[in-house]
Amino acid sequence: MAKLTTIESLIGAVVIEEFGAFTWIGRQWYFTNFTGKPFTRNDFIEWYSCPRGMILPNCQYTDFQNWGGSAELINKKIKWYFIGRDESGRRVKGEAEIEEFGELIE
Repeated sequence: MAKLTTIESLIGAVVIEEFGAFTWIGRQWYFTNFTGKPFTRNDFIEWYSCPRGMILPNCQYTDFQNWGGSAELINKKIKWYFIGRDESGRRVKGEAEIEEFGELIE
């Protein structure tokens, strides 16, 4: 299933160092990147068309190729996270929870 993922900074310029996703299964979050490890700054540069991996203030960056899948129609909760450094070098994190619903829409 294709889905758009858009990110923006609420605190100024941020250079992304890593990002990824967790899925809520049972009673806890499980790391669920298809690679088994965090995505890199270079992945962010390529997938979000973001030169140098730097998110600028008042700009949005979108991954138009993001996808997910399952053999069944299921509801699931996913938490995307992004970790980077602001202009002073302080490490910062942003995250968002999304819910997917296992329904066919005609």
